[in-house]
Amino acid sequence: MVIHYTPALVEGVVLEAIRRQEAMGHSALSAEYHRLVDPIYERPAVERDALFHAVHVRLFEGLKFSEIVWQALGEYPDLTGRVEAVVVTTATRRDEGADLSRESLHPSSAPTIVIKVRPERFFDPSRFRRFLRHELMHIQDMLDPAFGLTPESRLPDGSPTEITMLKDRYRMLWDLSIDARLVRIGKETVSGRDERYVEFRVLYRKLDPTQVETVFAWLWQTDRPSHEELVGMARDVRTLLERIGCPAEDPRSGPRTPMPGASCPLCRFSTFDWAEDVETLPEEALDAILADYPEWTPDEGACERCIEAYRARVGLWL
Repeated sequence: MVIHYTPALVEGVVLEAIRRQEAMGHSALSAEYHRLVDPIYERPAVERDALFHAVHVRLFEGLKFSEIVWQALGEYPDLTGRVEAVVVTTATRRDEGADLSRESLHPSSAPTIVIKVRPERFFDPSRFRRFLRHELMHIQDMLDPAFGLTPESRLPDGSPTEITMLKDRYRMLWDLSIDARLVRIGKETVSGRDERYVEFRVLYRKLDPTQVETVFAWLWQTDRPSHEELVGMARDVRTLLERIGCPAEDPRSGPRTPMPGASCPLCRFSTFDWAEDVETLPEEALDAILADYPEWTPDEGACERCIEAYRARVGLWL
């Protein structure tokens, strides 16, 4: 198995290392960089990209940035014989993660792991290792036939809102399972029990507090669910409740107050300004919301901006 770092990532990490060293008043790395790259400008233009990349790789390896990824892969020895290569490339904060890529759809072709990271990751080795450990367990799950994720696997059809909610819940439940398993074997990971509990509580607002505690505790301790089980639990909260023998009926006797800072179920942005008396909105406004968000119920609440927008849409100004 080989690890390939894309030119843009290697260059970004090296330049960031130089910037950080200069910010601390150290110029040795910058001087070494210019000693190596300045003569390249005298070479023919068609040769320069390759020569610049060779310099970046030399400094990247010399600064031992590649050791972090090797160490993380060393925690998953089963991956070594099951993948052809690892490609590490640049990413934004929103699309960081690891996935599998196949050059061929032939079943016998060995997949390639693609790890997308921001260059800044390399400057916090401890946090980077936790990130890689978490992401590589995703890959280990994906390669396990018992998990049941195949190239043909897909999430159920639905409205855009339903698909977004399904993806959010599926990703959260899988992340929760990974972090719980890592914690149980004494490994540090990206999020602990408390952080995952907050995410779970936000995405399953329809559960009452007792159900939230019971369901989350079960999820944190249970064995790894399969892909199909994750889909079922993400799609229908009743499936999740039935899985652990929890009553499917919501025993709440009245509306609840959304948590400050939680995500609005409509726009998905965090808010501290929750609209009051959502359940008493005129029928026209409620119909307009439900047309866009069929699964939404008034007791979930909504932020003031969303409610104002729907009031304006149907001509109901305060």
